[in-house]
Amino acid sequence: MDKDRAIITQVCAKIASDLTDKTRDVDARISEFAVLFSTVNDILIEAIYGESKQATATAIAQNNNVVQMIKESFSGST
Repeated sequence: MDKDRAIITQVCAKIASDLTDKTRDVDARISEFAVLFSTVNDILIEAIYGESKQATATAIAQNNNVVQMIKESFSGST
């Protein structure tokens, strides 16, 4: 991932984090964050680079792996 895309990804994560409902339980927050992050990332990448969702399929798969690792880290914690 080039530097510009890394910055865009960080911005997408921040936006998704800000939009996530903090009053919900951990699993619900992680799920909501994952959906928001993927959506915001798709929108920004497409708007900036003109790429379709298929072009970002690898990034989405990587994001899903990160979400799974986070879920495993927080299992049992609320």
